[in-house]
Amino acid sequence: MFVFEGDPLGLEVHVFHVNKYTGVEAETEEMRPQWYTFDQFPFKSMWPDDELWISHLVKFDEAHHTGKPLEGFTATFLFGADQKTIINYQIDTYPVKLSKDAKSSVFADGLPEGFDVANQKWQTAP
Repeated sequence: MFVFEGDPLGLEVHVFHVNKYTGVEAETEEMRPQWYTFDQFPFKSMWPDDELWISHLVKFDEAHHTGKPLEGFTATFLFGADQKTIINYQIDTYPVKLSKDAKSSVFADGLPEGFDVANQKWQTAP
């Protein structure tokens, strides 16, 4: 979730991890597909939060290929009105169990604490 100071609407974003795909990548108005190894990510030209959450995606990929326990994650970032400064953030991990066909994942129940968009403040679970 991306929330911007003074903006009542948050942006809910979903990141998908895939091992295979068909078709051809295509450039859009928002991005041009490019591939990087983790140590070559151009973080300096990316949103400031990317360096904080992408490592969780990389860990998931490594665990998936080595048979280690998988962890998914959720993240909430509160940006300043300049849309560049991270005022606060929270990243929570949770166990992931792959289904037998390994085409989908079953996630642990419940969502973590997070940012209350309507009230523009962090909320915690009771």
